[in-house]
Amino acid sequence: MNNSRTFGALGVTVLAWLLGMSSPPAVASDTGRLAAMTAAREMRVCVWPDYYGISHRNRKTLELEGIDVDLARELGKDLGLPVKFVDSSFATLINDVTAERCDIAMFAIGITPARADKLRFTSPQK
Repeated sequence: MNNSRTFGALGVTVLAWLLGMSSPPAVASDTGRLAAMTAAREMRVCVWPDYYGISHRNRKTLELEGIDVDLARELGKDLGLPVKFVDSSFATLINDVTAERCDIAMFAIGITPARADKLRFTSPQK
């Protein structure tokens, strides 16, 4: 599978979560979060900057790097929105999302009962 196709499929999955839906087919019916991001002219993405390989801050350049950082940037491009990264952690994730510090969170988050009670997660694409 080529990179653009991979990013596209993952972008749809993340977009579904972004819009508060559990699966991509329902995306068109709920545009509240997307409308808010469009009005704000940015997509705020919570990341844990110490999750090496997933998302981390390079100590030399202080730039964020990793697969979730790359995927967030590609989703931002697909949506035509600049991406603003917000430092978060597993301990503050629920509050960061529910208090709207970020529009989405991307840092290989495991689905636990406590998280699933407060947050919506994407489903893997088949």
